Amino acid sequence: MLAWRIPLLRQLKVSAYEFSFVRPTRAVGVWMTLIGMLLVFFGWMKIHKSKGFVTEGIYRYIRHPQYTGIFLIITGWMFRWLNPLMLVMYPILLILYYKLARREEKHVLKEYGDAYLKYKENTPMFFPIKLPSKKNKIAKQTQL
Repeated sequence: MLAWRIPLLRQLKVSAYEFSFVRPTRAVGVWMTLIGMLLVFFGWMKIHKSKGFVTEGIYRYIRHPQYTGIFLIITGWMFRWLNPLMLVMYPILLILYYKLARREEKHVLKEYGDAYLKYKENTPMFFPIKLPSKKNKIAKQTQL
């Protein structure tokens, strides 16, 4: 009984070593996928528990946490299983999800109007980093 466990442990030890040191991109891919899955889950939970326009929780930091999660999952897969098909599909999927997010924003803007416009101006689309835009630069110049 103990004999079969020892080779299994050896194999497990080799796999863990290879996973973390020989191919560190696998570990990066797994972590990105897990974080992406959490973003999708928490974004979905927040939006489906609410009755209306959501600006709290994860939505306080980004407007599309589910799409950000999907981007992270797809990128994690790229790190984990890099192959020619993934290289072709990766930019296509990113572009399609970006366009879908833009289409959803138009719908939400029609439904919630100025409230969504204000939220959109203060909350980044996919990542919690506010990048300077031409619109912000012009607004700052007119204030001076």
